[in-house]
Amino acid sequence: MTRIARILGRANVGGPARTVRALAEAFSGGGDETLLLVGAAGAREGELLESGSFRVERIDALRRSLSPADLVAYRALKERLEEFRPDVVHTHAAKAGALGRKAALALARTPRIVHTFHGHVLDGYFSRPVTAAFRLLERRLARRTDRLVAVSRRVADDLVDRHRVASRERFTVIENGIDLARFPPPDAARREAARRLLDVRGDAARVVVVPARLVPIKAHALLFDALDRVPAATRPLEVHLLGDGPLRDALEARAGRLGEGIVARFHGFRDDLPDVLPGADAVVLSSRNEGLPLALLEAMAAEAPVVATAVGGVPDLVESGETGLLSTPGDPSSLAFALARVLTDLPLARRLAAAGRARVLERHGLDRVVEEHRALYDRLARGG
Repeated sequence: MTRIARILGRANVGGPARTVRALAEAFSGGGDETLLLVGAAGAREGELLESGSFRVERIDALRRSLSPADLVAYRALKERLEEFRPDVVHTHAAKAGALGRKAALALARTPRIVHTFHGHVLDGYFSRPVTAAFRLLERRLARRTDRLVAVSRRVADDLVDRHRVASRERFTVIENGIDLARFPPPDAARREAARRLLDVRGDAARVVVVPARLVPIKAHALLFDALDRVPAATRPLEVHLLGDGPLRDALEARAGRLGEGIVARFHGFRDDLPDVLPGADAVVLSSRNEGLPLALLEAMAAEAPVVATAVGGVPDLVESGETGLLSTPGDPSSLAFALARVLTDLPLARRLAAAGRARVLERHGLDRVVEEHRALYDRLARGG
């Protein structure tokens, strides 16, 4: 039995939290003991805090932003780790990665330490001085981390080549995966049921689904600028935003100024994505930075055509023209062009959607993710 402590900054409704929960559940179900230490989610982010077969403890002082409470969070993490005596400490994302690794290194009996980059905060999040400080911190922590994990090859390459966080040999790439059993083959009945769940109001309307938190890095404003540029042939068009966050009020106001024939609907967080995604004529992510988004994996598994900005690990998943369409980051005209192609060229949309589903079924099952993590822990236990 392996004792695994996982540390996550916040269990918000997002990809890292869902991946961490899935791993904790799988390892606990396999006979290992898991402790999940997690901070609080931000306002209107939603939370995935309930536990299953593993133990969860909230560290209230562990917050996303830099805070005087960081010292309190560090002490609390160190205290919980001392009590638990883990064999492996696995941290996830930037803030938890910094405080969690420092706490693990301060233990009398140092465990094996693993850190996963579910993307990174070195592009698009902070000012240049703050980014430079985070880059330096990541380099220092990397030298004392037994293994660094990236969720895609491009994320690893970016951290090695551009940011020089660590050498390539220090990284293991474990691409994200999802529970494929939740995504049966689509058919006309599932499509119609999905449109009813979304309450699509126009029988002839094309449906765009946007499964993303309403936060700056997801760049919804770019999406709305792109929607203003899509041609009349794509309309009537309904845009269904599945997510919540601090930008909701501002985005609702912006949505009210969309052009004629375009309606935006805000649903908040939903836990029935496998049931609603088959109703989409396109699933769009307009982000400025990403790791390997579960939202796109799920859309592709549901055989919905995907359009996304070519950021982070997205091009590792979406081969433009083959399994979806990519647009230039920050360019609303490029995003509008890609979206219009999917919405007006039905044979293209069907081909992309079928190829996307085939890719996800072949490479992105959750079982594979669990086995690759298990193999990594086994190698570390043997001193590898």
